[in-house]
Amino acid sequence: MSMIQENFIVQSKKGQALYKVAKDIPIFDFHCHLDPKEIYENKPFTTITEVWLKHDHYKWRLMRAYGIDESYITGDKSDKEKFDAFISLLPKSIMNPMYHWCHLELARYFNINENLNKIEKDQLYNQLNESLQQPEFLPRKLIERSNVQIICTTDDPCDDLKYHQLLREDKSFDVKVLPTFRPDRYIALTKDNVEASINQLENATGTRINHLEEYINALNERIEYFHQNGARSSDQSFAKVLKVDVIKEQADQYFEQIKQGEDLDEEDLCKLSGYILTEVSKTYKKYNWVVQFHLGPVRN
Repeated sequence: MSMIQENFIVQSKKGQALYKVAKDIPIFDFHCHLDPKEIYENKPFTTITEVWLKHDHYKWRLMRAYGIDESYITGDKSDKEKFDAFISLLPKSIMNPMYHWCHLELARYFNINENLNKIEKDQLYNQLNESLQQPEFLPRKLIERSNVQIICTTDDPCDDLKYHQLLREDKSFDVKVLPTFRPDRYIALTKDNVEASINQLENATGTRINHLEEYINALNERIEYFHQNGARSSDQSFAKVLKVDVIKEQADQYFEQIKQGEDLDEEDLCKLSGYILTEVSKTYKKYNWVVQFHLGPVRN
């Protein structure tokens, strides 16, 4: 018997009734890491590793926790070797949601209902790769099959948003693909990244940045550009709590110090980041954007 059935995990009659209503509701995906270029070009995936493992940091985390060498995760091993490494550990992850997610994906998209403990790896790899060459597994078709209506991608403030513009003009694809302003490294400035951040903002805006006020103005100009291209949200991630009680003169001083290559302690860097975030948030408010925060993530 297949592990994935219509009422998988949902045991109560009330829950099953609610699921029947919820399962057909369209998805408005307000935060994801899909590549707008891949969606626009709509090329078939070569291997299951490319679509299933290449960008999935949840699967990477599980593999690292199991002690798998990084060469099989983000390194130079072949797609087949990476797939084999993941599938080999999966039966041992039965208490982790990933075990069930993977069975769900294989059942819903590939009509594979066998327990992964009992499937031969080579056979599964070849079967999945063969399926991926069918039209219903093209990137756009997978999105449509998932009943998605809106996708909000994650985009660098200096991105030209070329592929968002091309998708908006493409009348053959009904799903809206909107950019999201993700300024993490432009807000969390240090002496090691400030020069690159300034240079990229200067190139994107065609302006010169000598002081903090000009830096913030350039970020605000990019927010306006994103808004003109359909963005209605920003997205920030903070490993540390930012300080938002710093005055302008202090923030100006901190900005000048890191521009000159000086080290600041963690508290002062958090104050500078908090000041920049506060200022750009005024522009978010101006455009009535949704603001998303990832607070205290522990990655990799």
